[in-house]
Amino acid sequence: MSFVSVLKKIGTIIVDGAAIGSEIMGFPFVSQIIGAASPKVQSVATTATSDINTLASIISTAEVMFPSVAGAQTGSQKLAAATPLIQQALQAWATSNLPGKKPKDPALMTKAAGEITTGLVDFLNSYGD
Repeated sequence: MSFVSVLKKIGTIIVDGAAIGSEIMGFPFVSQIIGAASPKVQSVATTATSDINTLASIISTAEVMFPSVAGAQTGSQKLAAATPLIQQALQAWATSNLPGKKPKDPALMTKAAGEITTGLVDFLNSYGD
């Protein structure tokens, strides 16, 4: 049996529509998207905001840990400090919402955590003065 990514599996489930009830049980966030009634949508939005706040607070903490030194920015230090914490938060989310207790490709997960951290930093910086 070959490896099938979670995203491909989710797409297959949604497109095929076959046995959605049993398949979605392994993907709670998909069932929230598909079967969301108005109060449920608000609950999902609140949870998502909370999760993003957690990630943004990690970035903010790294920012405070490594202020600019003699006018030189220390972005690489900040990124190196924040990335493992972002990865840990993402893993905690994955453990609760995705099948399996650990990633099938740890190197890809680590790479993605770095990209997510960098993307979130870029997103937050886009709102700066």
